[in-house]
Amino acid sequence: MKLHHNKIRYLLLAVPLMLAGLLSNSFNFGAHAIEPQTGTSGTCTWNIDTDGNMVIRPTSGEECMLANSTAASSMSYHPYRSSIITIKFEGKVYANTQARYLFRDMTNLTDIDFAGFDTLNVTNMRYMFSNVSSVASLDLSSFDTSNVTNMGSMFEGTDSLVSLNISSFDTTNTIYMDDFLNKGQSDVLREISLGLASRRNWRTISWYGNQKRSRHLYKSK
Repeated sequence: MKLHHNKIRYLLLAVPLMLAGLLSNSFNFGAHAIEPQTGTSGTCTWNIDTDGNMVIRPTSGEECMLANSTAASSMSYHPYRSSIITIKFEGKVYANTQARYLFRDMTNLTDIDFAGFDTLNVTNMRYMFSNVSSVASLDLSSFDTSNVTNMGSMFEGTDSLVSLNISSFDTTNTIYMDDFLNKGQSDVLREISLGLASRRNWRTISWYGNQKRSRHLYKSK
């Protein structure tokens, strides 16, 4: 009888522990929790909270300039790129002359609020949004591209992109636009907004260069 009671007591203790283990494995509590991160880039400070929201702001004062982005790994937030879900800018944040790779490989990024972000100084935007594969809409109508000479592969691998607003783009000085859009866009992208300045000065654009299929936009007369 004593043995029978011991078995019952064991079962009463074991069942809750087993259930807790099953629940923990099923829901994976805390396994993908994001640790808050902070760092600096140029004269700016960035913070990423536990929900993957990134804020970039001046380290001091009201304005700052990001460091030159000459390679994806040159950005101090690069190790946390897959944890970033949203981005917003506080104060006035200037991109440097080299803005290529700036948001590259942020594969879980779904929203960027570009209010407060200034691209006046930028000359190179190559690979800027390359492999930002989860974002469905990009409104770049606030971008000043009058000094940009290189936009090659700028949206390469943005496979979920449905709407792209580049109505402010001035490509007067732009020389390179190879593979501007390619890979998965042919099946997803439905809307591109172009302004007069951009239409008037488009160079020939290779849309799907990696698939050996090209569509082109030409200068409007």
